[in-house]
Amino acid sequence: MASENVGAFYIETDRLKLFPAQPKFSKDINGLVLDSFDTLHPWMSFAQHRPTVDETEGFFKMVYENFLDKKGFHMAVFLKSENKFIGMVSADERNCPVEPIEGTIPYDVGYWLHKCYTGRGYASEAARGLIKYIQEEMKVDLFSICCLEKNVASSKVAENLNFRYISTSDLPLAHKRSDWPVRVLCKVYILDLK
Repeated sequence: MASENVGAFYIETDRLKLFPAQPKFSKDINGLVLDSFDTLHPWMSFAQHRPTVDETEGFFKMVYENFLDKKGFHMAVFLKSENKFIGMVSADERNCPVEPIEGTIPYDVGYWLHKCYTGRGYASEAARGLIKYIQEEMKVDLFSICCLEKNVASSKVAENLNFRYISTSDLPLAHKRSDWPVRVLCKVYILDLK
């Protein structure tokens, strides 16, 4: 279920609400990143350093514009039962190492949660809700997940969502961090809903 007013837009699942990432959420989401930095740092390209609230706000300004232009969907994950944000989920046409299939570039799905909320199915639920919305509203049927080869938790989310493993590839340059080795491998999963 999604609300229709852009200012109050959200996607609702059984336990969650997904709100477009906006500057007004910067302080809350930045706090989640800082509190979970040690668990995010090994896996997430954005977690090279501890971001400031201003950096998070600048990123949220950019992704909110993309949301308004329907070029990307970076959503803050809100846990209804505790009335607070617990992470992020996103989908957009990013540089995942997947060749277009029948001319279609897949929407690449990403997710992360605060360390206290992992292992409870929230990432799968958030990603499932966002995929359903994009499929229905944007008529997109092809999605990918690209996660670091040793990130077992992210691979499990992909498998829970019925994504099909297709290969292990070099991580695209756009996702690499300067503190990672020259060669970083990622697992690539595809979900074709046609």
